[in-house]
Amino acid sequence: MSFTIWLELTVQFHPDKALHPEYFIPNDQAELERLDLQHTLFLLTLDDDLCLCPKKAGAKRVLDVGTGTGVWAIDFGM
Repeated sequence: MSFTIWLELTVQFHPDKALHPEYFIPNDQAELERLDLQHTLFLLTLDDDLCLCPKKAGAKRVLDVGTGTGVWAIDFGM
């Protein structure tokens, strides 16, 4: 397994940065790819388990609070 890491000089921040200065993390393509890589690394670490909750098999509703690009919620719903 190999990973390629690159840096881009163009960074896009939240369009309402003036209204929401507390959101200091960029939301450009590089950040979205980093979040997806983080999701993949968690899956590798947790042996493809999306959560460690004892009720995960019978969960009827799940609250997704800031889990990145939404890939976790999509995977959990499948």
